[in-house]
Amino acid sequence: KGLSIEGYFTDKMESMSDVQPTNEEILITINDKVVLTSKNMFLLSGAPKAHKSTICLMFLMSFLSAKSIQGISMRQKGKALYIDTELSNLSFYRAFNRAKLITGIKDREINMDIHDIFLFRMLDKKQILSNIIYLLECEPDYNYLFIDGLLDLTYNFNDVEETKELLTLLQQICEKFNV
Repeated sequence: KGLSIEGYFTDKMESMSDVQPTNEEILITINDKVVLTSKNMFLLSGAPKAHKSTICLMFLMSFLSAKSIQGISMRQKGKALYIDTELSNLSFYRAFNRAKLITGIKDREINMDIHDIFLFRMLDKKQILSNIIYLLECEPDYNYLFIDGLLDLTYNFNDVEETKELLTLLQQICEKFNV
């Protein structure tokens, strides 16, 4: 009715942006902007050695301490499942302590009862995925799933079909387990 195709989609996008998540659905904000709601994914990507793992651990520190850290705020809801596919025990211990130092979070401020950390460095992609699903099935209180090392869940990240299958599986996991 007189609208161009661009106008139609602009109108649709504007009406969709009016929908706001409820406080119960909001899980993560950065500088008061909602970046993650329940049953959705937040992907942190960057070049090798860009400190993605440290940033991911800063998110975890915000959750464990119920504090805003450099603008990152995570609502303490349920438990967090943190999967690392790259680091050894010692390397993870150092990275965890480095994140505490960077964020200024003290041991006494961390609620150790609301997270589980698993290091799956020695597992292949199928074993990692099956273990993640098993853990989520066993613990219904997980509301957060951190996967540090997403590339290890593919054989070839440049394969469009394999990447699409992985993302679809992760979306299904988010929906099924409410993480």
